Amino acid sequence: SSAYIPCAHTCPEMSERAVYSKKASTLRGEVEQLRSRISKDALQLVHEVMPQKIIKLNGMFKAFEHTDVAEMKRIGSAARDSLAPSSSSKKRKLEDGSGAADGESVQYITASEVHPNKLLSEMLDSLKAEILELLEIVGAVKLWIQLNVPKIEDGNNFGVSIQEETVGELSRAEDSAFSVLESMTKYFVSRGKLISKCVKYPTIADYQQSVVELDEKEFVNLRLCCLDLRNNYAILYDIIQKNLDKLEKPKGSAEPRLMY
Repeated sequence: SSAYIPCAHTCPEMSERAVYSKKASTLRGEVEQLRSRISKDALQLVHEVMPQKIIKLNGMFKAFEHTDVAEMKRIGSAARDSLAPSSSSKKRKLEDGSGAADGESVQYITASEVHPNKLLSEMLDSLKAEILELLEIVGAVKLWIQLNVPKIEDGNNFGVSIQEETVGELSRAEDSAFSVLESMTKYFVSRGKLISKCVKYPTIADYQQSVVELDEKEFVNLRLCCLDLRNNYAILYDIIQKNLDKLEKPKGSAEPRLMY
């Protein structure tokens, strides 16, 4: 007697399982293609973009360093210029409506627009662009390393520990970048509060000088920010290049090696 072979009509569960298996195979192939693109992009960032960033940021920091004293004077001068009354200042009626009755004179106060420090704004824009790009690069490289983490097994986990340490360094660089972005926001808030004091008490020179001091302090902070960005790139590039084999194939060699 011949063996009984179930068909799709008698076993609908087998038919559904075959459909799901086909879909899963197709989706698995698309995910593998995405993973391959992530790996290719990450390696390009590590081998090409990171060293370019190190050289670029090193040049920016040297430019700040050579013009330190002169630039500080320019920053202070720009701060004083931003507090000067604008040539396009206009008169604004008092909102309380005092003196606005018929037959009475209307009271006005002079309102002028106070601009940000032009030199610092240019530096902030350029460094902010570098910080945002660093966040993208770090995120892409971190994802690539995490996708290379093997399944959990007993023994031979030295390569996995290197991956974890490298991801930790990438996360620290991310935290540093977010802290700088937050400090930029705080600078504008602090400057706005001081300028409101200058507008309210225009005869008190100390408030105007405080704006100059704040701008000069921010210039020093931006120089250090540029240095930190360069150092973060250099540290990450060094760690990744020295441990590239372990980051790609953590189980590829059973022989332990030092990380640094």
